[in-house]
Amino acid sequence: MAKYNHLPFEDWLFSEQPLTVKETVDLQDHLKGCESCRQLSEAWIGVEDQLKGAPVVAPAPGFSQRWQARLALDKQKRFRKQVAVVLSTGLLMVVLVSFFLAIMALPLIQNPWPYILTTVYRYTVILSSINYTATAVTRILRTLSEIIPPTLWVGITLALGSLGLLWVISLRKLSMNRRVVR
Repeated sequence: MAKYNHLPFEDWLFSEQPLTVKETVDLQDHLKGCESCRQLSEAWIGVEDQLKGAPVVAPAPGFSQRWQARLALDKQKRFRKQVAVVLSTGLLMVVLVSFFLAIMALPLIQNPWPYILTTVYRYTVILSSINYTATAVTRILRTLSEIIPPTLWVGITLALGSLGLLWVISLRKLSMNRRVVR
């Protein structure tokens, strides 16, 4: 018989599920006529008998401790490998960034005066802007102090102080942990 004709019978021989009555009859009929399947069946029965008759071997003493130690060692090796990969990748990135920064800084190293003068100019502009803003705010406050009477200043100060106090109290109340009573 061809190999594909043996397939359901071989599956039935090795199956641990009980066969139906029809499958059992078909298998027995096939075994009567097929020498290779009959030899396979007898060999499998012999193997099953040997497996069932073999004594159960217990692991050597200290197996679980050795296994746990090996597991911990493997875990430590994996951790070291990961650390090495992360550090080497980080080092490579630092080298590449340093290389590109060195290439970008090459004109600065050859002639740094334009960069120094530009930096001084920028800081001078920033400081003069701050000075101009401070002068403008001072003039506005002097003008307001002449226009607004002192009693209104006291009222504004009290109102702003009260709002600030209310804000602090609200924050404190909202941020406190509350117990939930069931």
